Amino acid sequence: MINIRPKTMKIKEIKANSAPDMVVKQIIANIEAGDLKPGDKLPTQEKLAKMLGVGRSSIREATNALAIMGYLEITQGRGTSIKSSEPLSAVGSDSSEMFAEDADLFNLIELREILECYAIERAAMRGTEQQLSNLKRAVQDLEDCRIKVNNFLRADLAFHQALAKAANKPELGEIIRHIHNATNKRIPVAFTTSRIHNIIKAIDTAKQICFHIINGESSQAQRCLRNHLEISKEAISILAAPEENGPISAVKTQVEKEPG
Repeated sequence: MINIRPKTMKIKEIKANSAPDMVVKQIIANIEAGDLKPGDKLPTQEKLAKMLGVGRSSIREATNALAIMGYLEITQGRGTSIKSSEPLSAVGSDSSEMFAEDADLFNLIELREILECYAIERAAMRGTEQQLSNLKRAVQDLEDCRIKVNNFLRADLAFHQALAKAANKPELGEIIRHIHNATNKRIPVAFTTSRIHNIIKAIDTAKQICFHIINGESSQAQRCLRNHLEISKEAISILAAPEENGPISAVKTQVEKEPG
């Protein structure tokens, strides 16, 4: 039995040039305020588009990003609901202990590039058969994200940690985890990373990194890593763009509770 529970979902009028990003922010704001709770179903894409005054493509991009960030669960034939588990931004939330909340993300990505290029060199020279096998398995998990895109950010982090372990430097993997979480919990970064063409690019470049490491070609693998990190650099650049917010309005809607 499905219980229908009235809710007030607070929204802002959205301008077209920032539509998907602002949809992401407004849904997260409603989740954090408790207006949307785990198990609640969102209105259909068509209804959300009308409520927010944006196109369905903007709603689709936003909900895909939120699913990858761990806020939503999209189930074929059942719609989109608020996920019960912690979002990615809450996983490894101790990242603030290593990096300040306002840390310069470009600096963090440059630090990550230096560390991972070092890890690549070590892995290409000294990676054991088991370590390289684990790296290949991590790449396969990324490959699966071509279909199961919701798992992408976690699989991407697992790949980079497997790379550090292949270099026999697991401590680097922990630093990379802190940087990864500190970067991707920023909404514009996670939003850009979640776009399908960027997911495909990330998977393809990860495969190339793994291939060159296994063949002892560290320079080629490092070049592929820099290409891989370009996705994050592109996303970070969005943070420099000014935000334009429209007036706040309250919209009454019916939010469905999942069967319980």
